[in-house]
Amino acid sequence: MKRITYAVMGVVVFTLLAALTVDHFYPQDKERYRSEVIFLTRRAFSSIVCSSNTTINRKEVRTVMSVLSKLKQARQDLLAQIALIEEMRRGSVIRQFLKVRLKGQTEPIFSGPYALYTFKQKGKTVSRRLHDLEEIRRLEQHVENYHLFQQLCRRLVQISEAICQEKEKGRNR
Repeated sequence: MKRITYAVMGVVVFTLLAALTVDHFYPQDKERYRSEVIFLTRRAFSSIVCSSNTTINRKEVRTVMSVLSKLKQARQDLLAQIALIEEMRRGSVIRQFLKVRLKGQTEPIFSGPYALYTFKQKGKTVSRRLHDLEEIRRLEQHVENYHLFQQLCRRLVQISEAICQEKEKGRNR
């Protein structure tokens, strides 16, 4: 029972430290990172839950699972992460500098930076200048969410292929 308590205490300390770190270093993205901390905490607690095939050690929590069930759990975790993504956009938010030649000066000067949201529409690049700082941050977050979504989908395909391979190995035995 002591070992379970130590594992739970470790998860609680991790959660508190992660929440404080998010509040301090990422105040503008607080809600997004908090939801990830909650997700990781739930995952950690679910691995601590005792069942007949779980051994809890002070150093690590070991769960005896087959490769297939580990892969299926990883797939469920990825799907849960994908479900947390609410808003996303393709494209990019860049900072643009313009060369401006002033009267009486021989060398041009750089003016800017100006925030620009660019994306493809019907095969052509469309750009939209952004003026509001809140809108810039929001669109940057949407674009970042899209890149995260793509990364998670690539990982999901890899895991699904591994599940198919494990099932084929099981049939061939």
